Amino acid sequence: MQMAAAPASPTKETSDSEPEHHRVIIIGGGVSGLSAASYLVKNGITDFKLLEARGRLGGRVVAVTVDHLKLQLGAMWIHGVLGNPIYELAVSCGLISAVQHQHQRRLMACREDGRRVPFHIVEEVYEAYEAFLDRCTEYFLCKHEPPDGVQSVGQHVRLEVDLYLATLPEREREVRRRLFEYLLRREAVISGAHSMDEVDLLGSGTYCDLPGGNILLPDGYSSILGPLREGVSADHVLLGHSVSRVDWRRPEHVAVTCENGRRLTADHVVCTLPLGVLKERAERLFEPPLPARKTAAAARLGFGTTNKIFLEYERPFLPADVTELLLAWEPTDEALPLAERWQRKIYSFAKMSETLLLAWVVGEEAEHMETLSYDEVGRVCTEVLAKFLGDPCVPRPKRTICSGWRSQPYSRGSYTYVKTGSSQDDIYALNAPLCSEDGQTPRVLFAGEHCHPSFYSTVHGAYLTGRSVVQQILAAPAASAALEPDAEDADLSAWVAGMGVA
Repeated sequence: MQMAAAPASPTKETSDSEPEHHRVIIIGGGVSGLSAASYLVKNGITDFKLLEARGRLGGRVVAVTVDHLKLQLGAMWIHGVLGNPIYELAVSCGLISAVQHQHQRRLMACREDGRRVPFHIVEEVYEAYEAFLDRCTEYFLCKHEPPDGVQSVGQHVRLEVDLYLATLPEREREVRRRLFEYLLRREAVISGAHSMDEVDLLGSGTYCDLPGGNILLPDGYSSILGPLREGVSADHVLLGHSVSRVDWRRPEHVAVTCENGRRLTADHVVCTLPLGVLKERAERLFEPPLPARKTAAAARLGFGTTNKIFLEYERPFLPADVTELLLAWEPTDEALPLAERWQRKIYSFAKMSETLLLAWVVGEEAEHMETLSYDEVGRVCTEVLAKFLGDPCVPRPKRTICSGWRSQPYSRGSYTYVKTGSSQDDIYALNAPLCSEDGQTPRVLFAGEHCHPSFYSTVHGAYLTGRSVVQQILAAPAASAALEPDAEDADLSAWVAGMGVA
């Protein structure tokens, strides 16, 4: 149920009246903003406002319901179990069972001419690829120097692929190379990058995978939003309030101005705007401008676009024993216009049910897809399926629904990655607070998945940074409230201590 909130029009203050003052203002009602708000309440701080530009809470956690379908357009999986506060929250609220049964994936890989790739080759390539990826992370963890001229994950994996294929008879190489390229396209979606050639080799080792695999919530990821905003009342939230200016160098407080004219001041401001929005708007949003180190870090880090394509059918048509169709594309001519090759970035079609398929597309191709109608996307996907299945009678979907994160003005993309030329230090620069002139009081604090040095791109990373900024506020010299621990914090304390979020 959507929380009722104050209207977008400035009912208390106008541009000519005295602004209202609060102890804390939170900019953004995504996961990190809700995490911060809930944690403030847990620690006895109720004098705060959460400003959300959209007409809803949740940020990049959002579902749409069409007829009987509830489709998650944003976050979809809980990434990992051990040490994941989102998993712990879901279990404690009864959203998922603590005992997980992993469903077996049954893959079918096909080539463009419809030929099926033998499954033992798929297994072989998967196993080799995982070893190649593990070696990529070792450069950061073991402080090894990469080979000369190799700066990205894509470059390193292809170097490993060339060495691996050179050990095989020439007739066996080509199909395996196509599968390795499929896995790199898949990895680009996971990373949020246009290509793995854009993901920094050393930087890739900074991401921490939590044990336990990927978990789907039975009612969808958006079902976590209710527990996330526990204790946050409608009076705390202002929907439809896009912030136009943050004046952070005033002697006593930070001044915040909304596009609708509403003005507020606060002792502390928590900024949870996504990295894509900061890249686009930070220069004109903050007064004075952000420090050069912070803006340079935002510019260097990557923030890509990953989009979903949901295809609903009247009847099943994929083999009943197959859960995912893998696409082993032939090499793509990058000189072709995007309009003629965007679909070649799709790496698979996965069954969400017997009559619902999900495909992913990332990077420039994902941005181009956002310019197309749903019907056109469905038509192109039908052509792709017919080609790889060798079946001209593949049905058209009765409904196609796509996400469009690049076009969303309050996200401007999907999630963060460490781009070639950037590093974990850039994330630390982003999450550093803007302090008072004496350096003692954090005036503007930053949270969001882009602010976590090890869990960037994840919901649990966003959640933990929301808590971290509240801890900084409570530790500030003027703070009178004591930090209130809870069972969840106790369980996570050892893990969090080593992750730079406390």
